[in-house]
Amino acid sequence: MIDDLLQRLVAVVVAAAVTIAAAYGPVAEQVLAEHVPAEFSNPYDTTTTTTIGEVIANDQSVPRDSRPTSATRPSSVTVDVETWRPLVGAYFPASHVDAALRVLACESHGNPGAVNPSSGASGLFQHMPRYWADRSAAAGWAGADIMDPEANVAVAAWLSNGGRDWSHWTCRP
Repeated sequence: MIDDLLQRLVAVVVAAAVTIAAAYGPVAEQVLAEHVPAEFSNPYDTTTTTTIGEVIANDQSVPRDSRPTSATRPSSVTVDVETWRPLVGAYFPASHVDAALRVLACESHGNPGAVNPSSGASGLFQHMPRYWADRSAAAGWAGADIMDPEANVAVAAWLSNGGRDWSHWTCRP
């Protein structure tokens, strides 16, 4: 009985790690890499040793495009906005990076997995899903996931005319 409980506990921990990685993508994978031992081994399976990255990559129960809603994701998740400075700087002119980071901070608190529960606005710059396909294609990111931080930032740079027009956003610099 105790072995069954421990085996279920291991499964729950792995499922939680997979769900977190699916919801927050590269940020979660970085945190997991820093705080989970390099090798994750199931004490009940002595034939294999699997890295946590392999568990996440191979788990088909949580598709990467299946993001938890705000009801299942803590609303208070905040990532230091400065984490995104290099990425924002790659797509916005240097003179508009600080303004773009202020909008990003206001819109998503730096959380790449942020989803507005009422509008569905998603990602770092809170793009509206109903416009995403057209806008991302026009910006050169056709087929990109709205939750992909790089695509989200690149499309924001295109839509804001390099940070000169924030009329599509609720938050302003």
